[in-house]
Amino acid sequence: MIQTEAYFNNIQSTLIGELKTAKRSVYVAVAWFTDTKLFEVLIEKLQENVAVSVVIVQDDINQKSWNDYDRIRQNGGQFFEISDSLMHNKFCIIDERVVITGSYNWTYKAATQNLENIIITYNDYDLSLKFIQQFQLITGQRKNQENQVDHNRIIKRFQVIKNLLLLEEDEMIGSQLAKLKQEGRTEIVPKVETAIKNRHFSNAIDLIDTFITQSSRLTIFEDPMIAALFLEIKDLEYRLLAVDNTIAEKEKILRAYNLEFDAFLGALILEIYYLKNEYHFQNRQESQYSESEYQQAKEEYEEYSEQRETLAEAETHELTEVEQKELKKAYKKAALLCHPDRAAAEFETVAEETFKTLQAAYQSQDLVEVQEILHNVEKGIFTKGKTEQQQTVEQLQQKVMLFRQKLHQKETQLQDLENNDSYQTAIKTEDWTTYFETLKTDLENEEIFWKSKLAD
Repeated sequence: MIQTEAYFNNIQSTLIGELKTAKRSVYVAVAWFTDTKLFEVLIEKLQENVAVSVVIVQDDINQKSWNDYDRIRQNGGQFFEISDSLMHNKFCIIDERVVITGSYNWTYKAATQNLENIIITYNDYDLSLKFIQQFQLITGQRKNQENQVDHNRIIKRFQVIKNLLLLEEDEMIGSQLAKLKQEGRTEIVPKVETAIKNRHFSNAIDLIDTFITQSSRLTIFEDPMIAALFLEIKDLEYRLLAVDNTIAEKEKILRAYNLEFDAFLGALILEIYYLKNEYHFQNRQESQYSESEYQQAKEEYEEYSEQRETLAEAETHELTEVEQKELKKAYKKAALLCHPDRAAAEFETVAEETFKTLQAAYQSQDLVEVQEILHNVEKGIFTKGKTEQQQTVEQLQQKVMLFRQKLHQKETQLQDLENNDSYQTAIKTEDWTTYFETLKTDLENEEIFWKSKLAD
């Protein structure tokens, strides 16, 4: 199952934890790499026979680092420095299944001073492969497109051959095999040819089907710009999803706090607003300032009344700790499958409505509805018919710009939420009930004050 997580704090320790899980390979592409702790973890991995490849920028910052980059090569790893252009990537791939990307350079300053983020995506092998291909392009390990086998054309030719086999059109198969050999050298072609010559047609079809399935993640796009744009779009999709998930989790905390706050103190606060409103109503004609105070008190009273009515209508299901974990797991999985930014164009509107319903169900802790939505979207109803590979460079560039704007808006929304006074109180207060009891004493004194003012 594909999973995505966003991290805004403790990034260095998170990276160390992920790197230590590596069993086969680690690819690191960062502009600046001066963090000695992360560097030592890579050396440890090399000594455990994990394949490690690193590319950085060749500049003063890296050259003055305490890291002895030669140790990577000395321990059997690959190390590259880019000097002819600013290699501004910041990504890491672990065991061909974990992709880490974001704003974070592997530096001491990023670990201790900067406001940074990383997105970690697990089990998306397509995304991992594309980042590995990008690493190979950056380091010159992949040559230009003229020297690459065009898997798209081979797949199309194989599909023709498969259909001819199914139709028993033996005479035409030979010419298709000859054309297939002209597409480039690949191990699968002679195997299929041998199977056909031996008239093992079922084996040939199995070989073709296996190749097409495996190559679905190995497609090499004709235009390298399109490949780069697809990679950026996929990265932005996951970043948007991760930020949305973070917002949903924090909003859930804020909602729970507001509900408990209202249940404990709402009626008392509303009574205070009512008393203030009544007092200023009785004294509104004393001066222009008194009239203004009355209008403000009236507005505060009505606004808080509406707020309480909204909270009263909010449905919340009580869940056990185990059910809470199930809810979170099901929500993340469903969000990945119905997020509107990942849906095919023809399904964006329906996906957006489904995603909103999912968020509402998650906020109200409706485990049954979240699981039901997950069951429905697991059928892949929002991704059928996707035709992204037919889009032009200009269309993809527009999509990248749109996603960047959305991501900026979402990050602003997240920052506003984190700065919300009630949210800050909610996460910093260990015992909400004790805190509410303290507030209640002050509020009861304020109630007595306004009652005495009215009695005068």
